[in-house]
Amino acid sequence: RLSAAFLYSGDNHTYFIKDAMLWRLNVNREFTSAIENDYPQFVSRWLHIGEKITSALQWINGYTYFFSDQLYYRYDHQNHRVKPHSLSSSL
Repeated sequence: RLSAAFLYSGDNHTYFIKDAMLWRLNVNREFTSAIENDYPQFVSRWLHIGEKITSALQWINGYTYFFSDQLYYRYDHQNHRVKPHSLSSSL
């Protein structure tokens, strides 16, 4: 069962997360889909997030948000930075 799926605006690929692993979907010209050859990768390698991701979404402000227990992470696509936030202080 997947933890999260999201479209990354940095490369227009769809990514899937399950536990600590990340897969990237490659849609080619023939409209067949396959997971990229060098995947899966650890989420921590790409996002530098050590927590287990439970969900993700891309908001209209251009950031992608990753959720994990009592934290969420805002990923800045332009600067490739992740900033953690507490869910309890955001409510």
